[in-house]
Amino acid sequence: MKKMHWIHTSNAAFICLVSALVGFASFAASEENTIIDTRNDAYQNDHPDQYQSWKQTEDSVEIEDALAEDPNMVILWAGYGFAKDYNKARGHFYALDDVRQTLRTGAPKDGESGPMPMACWSCKSPDVARVIDERGEDGYFEGKWSRLGDHISNPIGCADCTIREVRSSKMANLN
Repeated sequence: MKKMHWIHTSNAAFICLVSALVGFASFAASEENTIIDTRNDAYQNDHPDQYQSWKQTEDSVEIEDALAEDPNMVILWAGYGFAKDYNKARGHFYALDDVRQTLRTGAPKDGESGPMPMACWSCKSPDVARVIDERGEDGYFEGKWSRLGDHISNPIGCADCTIREVRSSKMANLN
């Protein structure tokens, strides 16, 4: 039996170690950068019941003024944007339309004006997770509501649950 020289053995071990590390790094990077399609139509075939449930919120076309119905809310929310304008929810389909058309946002003229913070998008769109991933939390939350509004284009819907599932599974894998 021929004995392997220690240099050959070391080189083979080193190559195996580097291959394992590169493979693990590639896997970890692909896990970290999971791209989720935030377009609700993309879920129509795989989740037809959930998609149809979301799509039915499009039927809620009537806008109801909650402040006219209960003027006490103006006093309750005095000094806050909801005292200016507050309509009853019409459903997820209209989440972005309704927040863009409300008087609460103050009709900003540019990315630096208006009374509302960027955080106001957080409950309205799954695009927020993507913007936070791209810019970091500080890069998302700093500034006014209108600053990154052009990056928010998909209303609450199917991707919100998918994002939650992906992040929950990542957190579970860390433990």
